[in-house]
Amino acid sequence: MRLLAIGDDPALHAQLRGSVAVRWLHSEVVEYDPVARGPLPQDICAQGFDAVVLDHAWCGARGIDELTRLTARAGFAPVIFLGGRSGDDLCQAALNAGACAAPGRTGTAPEALLAAISCAAQLQAGA
Repeated sequence: MRLLAIGDDPALHAQLRGSVAVRWLHSEVVEYDPVARGPLPQDICAQGFDAVVLDHAWCGARGIDELTRLTARAGFAPVIFLGGRSGDDLCQAALNAGACAAPGRTGTAPEALLAAISCAAQLQAGA
């Protein structure tokens, strides 16, 4: 399992890395901090990854805009959008904007996030 984690929260990335490593022994979580490095370059479609995990927190109200920019790229890997709270309006808007899953940062069991990652990886394998 190879994931691209986009966001600026190292604690969230460490938690994600730990959860993924328990489920998939040979996994890799590549962190991309858009605050430090700028938006993901336009020519990157994340095809070397099973899924992309996009944290809404770094981009505030523009989170859906960033999601839309990524999912509009031809062949972009499936995106899991981490909204504020599972089932909230932001998560629903993310699903409407093209996220393959939109669990919240709070109110989501780790198993639910892992299930979303597994589904995204299956989508990517079938692409």
